[in-house]
Amino acid sequence: MSIDEHPLGRTAVCGTCSHRNEPDDRYCTRCGSAVHELLGRQTGGPEGHRPEQAPVDGTTRYLCAAAHLDATYADAAIAEHLVERTRAIAPAPGVDSATVLRDAVAARARRRLRDAVLVVLLIAIFVVSPPTGIGWIVIGIVAAALTPRERDRSRWRMIAAGVLAAVVLYLLVTAGAAYLLITGFDVLPGSATGLVVLLLLGAAVLVVCLVDEAVVDALVRNRFRPRTFRPATAVPGGWERTVRMLDTGRWETDLDRVARAEEQRRASGDRADVVVYRGRLPFVGSGRIEDDQVVALPLTPGTGPDGTRAQPRPFAASELQDHVARAVDELRDSGSLSPARRLATMAIREQLLVPAERLLANLHRRPDPPVLPGLDRPPVPHLPADRVRQLADRPEEWARYYRCFRIEAWDRDLATTTYFAAGVDSRMLYLEWTHCLLRPLKDQYRDIDRTPRAGPVLRALGTAITLPVTVFERLARIVHRFRPLPQRPGEVVPDRYGAGTTLRELAADAYTQDYFQDADAVRYTRVVERAVLRAVGRFLEERGYSVVDFMEAAKASIITNNSISVSGGNFAGGTALGIGAVNQQTDSRTTSPSGRNGQQP
Repeated sequence: MSIDEHPLGRTAVCGTCSHRNEPDDRYCTRCGSAVHELLGRQTGGPEGHRPEQAPVDGTTRYLCAAAHLDATYADAAIAEHLVERTRAIAPAPGVDSATVLRDAVAARARRRLRDAVLVVLLIAIFVVSPPTGIGWIVIGIVAAALTPRERDRSRWRMIAAGVLAAVVLYLLVTAGAAYLLITGFDVLPGSATGLVVLLLLGAAVLVVCLVDEAVVDALVRNRFRPRTFRPATAVPGGWERTVRMLDTGRWETDLDRVARAEEQRRASGDRADVVVYRGRLPFVGSGRIEDDQVVALPLTPGTGPDGTRAQPRPFAASELQDHVARAVDELRDSGSLSPARRLATMAIREQLLVPAERLLANLHRRPDPPVLPGLDRPPVPHLPADRVRQLADRPEEWARYYRCFRIEAWDRDLATTTYFAAGVDSRMLYLEWTHCLLRPLKDQYRDIDRTPRAGPVLRALGTAITLPVTVFERLARIVHRFRPLPQRPGEVVPDRYGAGTTLRELAADAYTQDYFQDADAVRYTRVVERAVLRAVGRFLEERGYSVVDFMEAAKASIITNNSISVSGGNFAGGTALGIGAVNQQTDSRTTSPSGRNGQQP
């Protein structure tokens, strides 16, 4: 937040929603964003960099809650960021990755402890009374069949797991009982004692489920509120710190590595970001590619005011990049082009995108400073801008230079990013721009701010009833271990160095949540693209080149993407970066009872 003068006194203006708060407020009273005071407008680099807005606690707290509510998300986050100590940490706008990963580690440890206790109690119940165990499995199968599940946990999978559990546990218990009968050992000397033990074991199962649900409920619905949320390391002693710090000591080195990489990136100033990636798509952290355009056109001399042929002045690609960045930077001063002045907080960064496989294949071409300091260390998060800009004029196949224009809106829940690259020689100009969209967090992760449909008691009861049909899932979680990628002596595995998916992308929904989010995404990509095209045309004119070919190519590009079709929260037919109308199409599958998009991808 910035401190502004107001007729009624000094106020703190939220950088997220522009709401005026008291100067000593720690959080915005409207959107709950953390207060971060930005002192003045700083410049650095050719486009006049401003300091990037510090991560807002809104997205971070949602993802911390997601780690406790979604085991799949927590495991994927740990596997991507903590297992490989040489893996690059890609930029994740609006997220404190180290804080989220700490909760992911703790949540995984809590689940494994809970599941270990529940599996032991379940086996004990089968030993005491196999008929009771079989009946429990039948009830669990019926409950799983009647309970709606997400696609990754379909009712048929639950039923099949229950049947398999019944068969396996029955065979094990039968074999054990036969052995005890042969040896003459009686587990429970009397039926009354057996009944008491059975009731105690059943009560223990219910208590374990209830305690786990109550702890998670108190954590995500009370401690993760906008005004009360704090990183786990900032929580004083107590049950919250105990729960959120489980098993984190074993991962402390890896968590510190992530925290250092993010701190270096935030403090990089006008240094260029380095993104070493694995897989096919290089724009890690920016979401899905919505549209990309390539223009190649000849450079011909223009005509002067008197109709004579002009003498064009040659230029380098880096000069064009600087001019475009300055032109896009001027959008920040607009007051009405974007709701809540989102363009004022636009981030303009220089990025070097490097595929991990090609990086290792070109280790002999060591720039100064190197992208990869050593095979036992991760790639550097940033490099001096002047070194990276050399790749704009002399591009390499294994390292590509881009200008990145990122606009974060809706409490940093929606982000549009435009990547711009250029190449030039004495006869030809090459232009490339790619638009990416990072959609909002999944709706299930926002439930912590809503009144739950069922309290912890009902959820615990449901967990206890379906416990037998989830036994294999719990056993798999107990025995699962994270292991680094295998690597033979003398071999170097590229996937150990390249980033794949950020925490924010792992939690992104397939759809937007509001019509205006679609409209704003189109607005920002369109505004930035027009600013880029206008800047290129003006630059060519200033240098004495004809812009006829460029204007025709730009016009063809605009006409190609001249219509917007918003159907169920998705862009259809390209991202529609032209001047056409927005057509909202109604689909019978687009609205669910909860008011969200129910369309399948």
